[in-house]
Amino acid sequence: MKDVQLILFSIEDKEFGIEAETAREVITCERIVPVPTTPSIISGIIPLREYIIPIVAINKKFCMKLKDDERSTVLIVEWQGERVGLLVDSVREIIDIPLTSIEPPSPMLTFVDTNYLNGIGKLNDRIIFLVNMDRLLTGEIERQIDR
Repeated sequence: MKDVQLILFSIEDKEFGIEAETAREVITCERIVPVPTTPSIISGIIPLREYIIPIVAINKKFCMKLKDDERSTVLIVEWQGERVGLLVDSVREIIDIPLTSIEPPSPMLTFVDTNYLNGIGKLNDRIIFLVNMDRLLTGEIERQIDR
């Protein structure tokens, strides 16, 4: 039986996971520079060493609020060859979860658009929402190109 390694982060009181191999680093930043005419999910950009990193407020896709803080927690991930920052409340840990503990998301989940989830994992008494980065980001970029 195969396990999936996830990096867990939280938004509000919910735990989300993405495949750990996509994660690059966790940073805190004080200032995100807004960019005109970008989709609402893009909070702006930050400089990080030799990169300019677009910052994605994925909480907006899940109709959730981030905690109000002067310093933002950003999970830097690799997506389609680019570095992208995800705004989150906190990054928790890296875990291994058995594939058998992951189920497809129920359409009854009204707090989240289940199109953006790969599944829902159960680990002991914890529920983990597995984010589908491709659907989350590709759809937003395609909508922006269509305008």
